[in-house]
Amino acid sequence: MSASFEDVLSSSDAVWWVTVTGSQPSAWAPRGEILNVKINDALKGPVTVGAAGRAYLASCGPFMTAGEEKQTAESMVGRSFLLMGSYEKGILSPDSTVVMPQATSEDEKYARALKDLGRATPSSHRWAAWLTLGLLVGLLVSAVLVMRARTKRSNDAAQAG
Repeated sequence: MSASFEDVLSSSDAVWWVTVTGSQPSAWAPRGEILNVKINDALKGPVTVGAAGRAYLASCGPFMTAGEEKQTAESMVGRSFLLMGSYEKGILSPDSTVVMPQATSEDEKYARALKDLGRATPSSHRWAAWLTLGLLVGLLVSAVLVMRARTKRSNDAAQAG
């Protein structure tokens, strides 16, 4: 089954931007892994940004061995993902619907989810970051110039006296 990004986003009760911190085999499902994640942003769902969370990663059925599942889950550690699905009993279960089209990166999916949910994208705040940096550099240069002027006046007064 496939659906548009917008359909999966709107039908999900949990949408998280996460970084995977670890994994272990699922004890309650026949196949799959439980991913330990750090929640970088919670676009939907009852979680706290910065908190630890868990997400279930279903296996590909008989196509992967348990060892291959574990290796796949371990390869995700340190990577960031947009997870969309249902949140129940403290675990996010990603929607198994294939989102079409698939030719987008995880960063693009996150930016698109922010936009579709009416939230500002990280890139929309870049101008503010550059403005802040410019102001800080300007203040630093001003402070250096003031200190140099005071030092020069102090040296001139010492030489005259």
